[in-house]
Amino acid sequence: MNDCSTISEPNTGKGYVYNILYIERRGDPTDIYTINSDGSEMKNLTNNPAHYMFPTYSRDGKKIAFMSDSVGNIEILMMDADGSNVKSIINNLASANQPQFTPAGMEIIFNGGDGLFIIDTSGTSLRRLTDSHFDLFPKISPLGDRVLFQMGFGDLMWDIHSIGLDGNDRKRLTDDYNEWFPQFSPDGLHILYESHSKRELVIMNIDGNNKRNVTNSPNIAEYDAVYSPNGTRVAYSSHPNDRTDIYTISIDGSDILRLTNNLLVDRYPKYSPDGRLIAFF
Repeated sequence: MNDCSTISEPNTGKGYVYNILYIERRGDPTDIYTINSDGSEMKNLTNNPAHYMFPTYSRDGKKIAFMSDSVGNIEILMMDADGSNVKSIINNLASANQPQFTPAGMEIIFNGGDGLFIIDTSGTSLRRLTDSHFDLFPKISPLGDRVLFQMGFGDLMWDIHSIGLDGNDRKRLTDDYNEWFPQFSPDGLHILYESHSKRELVIMNIDGNNKRNVTNSPNIAEYDAVYSPNGTRVAYSSHPNDRTDIYTISIDGSDILRLTNNLLVDRYPKYSPDGRLIAFF
């Protein structure tokens, strides 16, 4: 079972190689794998009887940050893209997951169980950004100046916030109490999120103004939304006819394309860096 995936564009010096990074559960443990976009050369990077989750590439594709309980407690680790040179970044928190590299690749933001934290990749400089265990799913601006996250107020009640990398200038961007999984546009000027209160995909400015629907189907749920690399389209999952399939749509709400149509559950689309391919499972 493939539980999550992300795509990066490692530069090999001989051109670009598209690798899909994902986790796979075989029995109880989960391991981190890479595989080429044509399905060849699957490689287990961890291969250890433990749980490895939330893998994410650095922007240059040379490093992978991830969460593991391989030493007994939960920790954030980092390794080279080929699985070598594994090092623990931090292991003395009650919880540590959802790591994200900053654009420069020198720091990692993560959920520490009781808030969001940022630490340099040497593991020596840790600072707190937020102080609530309901602050989840951090996403870093491509400009490297702000962090998006969703904050919980109770069961299934979430709004979207942002904060500066110095822990200051926190802003609440939505107030409908049911907004999920925010992400920055590739240029860092807009935010895409899932509005469960409207049952739509919505885009807004980074200050929370000018909210506008991308989809317009209030009786059909859309989720797993992700920007294309050039920011002109959004890929997402939807199930209008008791089937969950992959769609894409222009950010202005036009030109809906259905990419899959079968009896399987197709979810979690991710674009390749050049926008030509979409991985899903």
